[in-house]
Amino acid sequence: MTLQTWRTIKLSERDRDAEALRSSIAAAGMAFVNPIKVEELLQSPAFDNSVQSTPTKLYQLVKVRPRELGLHEATNKDIVERGSALGLALCPPALAPCLRAQYSNQPEGEWLSVQMEPIIDAGGVPWKFCLVRNFQGAWLGAQNALAKTDLWQSTELLFARE
Repeated sequence: MTLQTWRTIKLSERDRDAEALRSSIAAAGMAFVNPIKVEELLQSPAFDNSVQSTPTKLYQLVKVRPRELGLHEATNKDIVERGSALGLALCPPALAPCLRAQYSNQPEGEWLSVQMEPIIDAGGVPWKFCLVRNFQGAWLGAQNALAKTDLWQSTELLFARE
């Protein structure tokens, strides 16, 4: 299976600051789905540690539909293992808000599930980011990474290329 690079994005020093990322999203006229959860994740020590340890470099991103991976229902672990078997890597968490601010032409109805090391919330639940575009606009959201999910055909999984 040949998976094409969809987009290349550079994480810069500015993208290492959660407040700057929030400001970029707001300046682009975008918002948060489930804003309390997204804010909790952005303010978490795990996000901050991840951002500080993420190299400033170019990341090649790959979008793939679950059915292309042979998945119809899967846990986060299943998705990550299947992507890894195809030479794909997890995205750094800082990539999601950075991409949200830059991806202004996201098609309506597209749901990108960012494959990343989940961030554990105060209640012990793992979460990952998603980028959503609907009739109301473009959003950065938080998605539970614990449950086994029925993967919608419209969902696209976003990985980094190793």
